[in-house]
Amino acid sequence: MDSCILIINWNNGADTVACIKSVISFSDSNIIVLDNASEDDSIAVIQQYLTGNNIDSSAIALSELPDAGRHKVLFVKSSDN
Repeated sequence: MDSCILIINWNNGADTVACIKSVISFSDSNIIVLDNASEDDSIAVIQQYLTGNNIDSSAIALSELPDAGRHKVLFVKSSDN
């Protein structure tokens, strides 16, 4: 895998799931889904899709990242670098 695709979600889990399905169908890239403080059931919808389709995934809250609140930019880099 040489690429990573970022999908941003905000209050629209169904569209995000459709986007994930599309990406998975044509690419073996890693996918990062970033939720922008959704107030609906988006997180549950996305997690249910991933779990129901046996898609290996994990979730982390921004507050769980080290010093997350202290920085304006969270730079996620490849483990190869």
